[in-house]
Amino acid sequence: MQIDELTSLGFNIFSDTPTGTLLSSDQLNVDSSSLDLLLLSYNGGTTRTILPSLNSLAIDMGNPLDNSDAQNGSFTGRRDVGAAETC
Repeated sequence: MQIDELTSLGFNIFSDTPTGTLLSSDQLNVDSSSLDLLLLSYNGGTTRTILPSLNSLAIDMGNPLDNSDAQNGSFTGRRDVGAAETC
């Protein structure tokens, strides 16, 4: 079985250490309790998303240069990792 290598553009969270090109902004070997995600629900957008809890490692760890709207709307400050923002 061939394992494809990953090329990360940074600001990702992995439960392991993938094979490929990773950046220092990637978080590796994160367990689900540290990620601490809430349930899939409607969080202000047109589709359901999973928000990180206030104790999540995903909070404010997204790309600081990305100020585009999140899936659930606009935000201020640094982006969370993922499609939706805990504002």
